Amino acid sequence: MIDFARLNDELLLRVHDLLPEWIPGGKFAGKEYVGTNPTRDDRHAGSFSVNANNGKWADFATNDKGGDLSSLYAHLRKLSQAAAATELINTLGLTYCANGTASNGAGRESRIRSGRFAIAKTTRKRAISALTRAATKRSVSGGKVRTAKANSA
Repeated sequence: MIDFARLNDELLLRVHDLLPEWIPGGKFAGKEYVGTNPTRDDRHAGSFSVNANNGKWADFATNDKGGDLSSLYAHLRKLSQAAAATELINTLGLTYCANGTASNGAGRESRIRSGRFAIAKTTRKRAISALTRAATKRSVSGGKVRTAKANSA
């Protein structure tokens, strides 16, 4: 069973490398990757766009569209969703996306992913805390500890 949610998360991590390979001649404009559709005789850059943050894509000339990068790959290669996912998994070495874990939150891989998120969240909180402490001056006056924010100018 293919964990499509996991696969698409992994593809989004590589989006800045994959899109120029899949859609040659395009360019990033903010969060969008804009180019021409390589599956047809498209001469107008901008008629084909991919959101690099969430993977949603659209060909505005033909009204073809999809909700993630694996569906984009399937469209570009004229493959089924399952065949495209299998090819991506094998090509990119993402075998853990095809190990039978469900994408509904059950299973070992989902727990690992949740643990990684929790660690990242904790690390972010610690970093913010450290920055706050660094930006704060502590001075002792009259036996009491007084905290004053450092000037941000």
